[in-house]
Amino acid sequence: MSDTETLKSSLAELRRPFPSASISFRPAVNKPSAKGFARVLSYIDSTDVRRRLNSVDPAWSFSIDSDAHWRGGIVEVRGTLTIFGQSRSDYGAAEVNKPRSFDGNPGEIDFHAVKAASSDCFKRCANQFGVGDHLRDMGQFFTDKLDIY
Repeated sequence: MSDTETLKSSLAELRRPFPSASISFRPAVNKPSAKGFARVLSYIDSTDVRRRLNSVDPAWSFSIDSDAHWRGGIVEVRGTLTIFGQSRSDYGAAEVNKPRSFDGNPGEIDFHAVKAASSDCFKRCANQFGVGDHLRDMGQFFTDKLDIY
């Protein structure tokens, strides 16, 4: 069986919904809208995504394809996930929490932000294989409480 055929037969397992205990929630923004509400995002921890990939293809690989880029208070990375020889690329982003120098370059690199952006990228690449698709079917939720982390 070719890698492509193996991937096709594994897509059902990749797309299988995660148990509710694995689903976490956070506000989509740091402050509520003018009406006082923020949209709530559901997400899966990268550890659960890694475990799912390990169960389907223990030889999967993920790489960050470029250096981190800083834009305003955001760090961005681009990465590629390969499962059964098929690759998907995407970007990930995270807020930078350390001050920046005058020329726009980071003064002291915020490694936590780079790690968070890399994890975001990893999960976004996995989603292109169907991992976590069921989260979109949950519908939208809103909150006026921003401390739901």
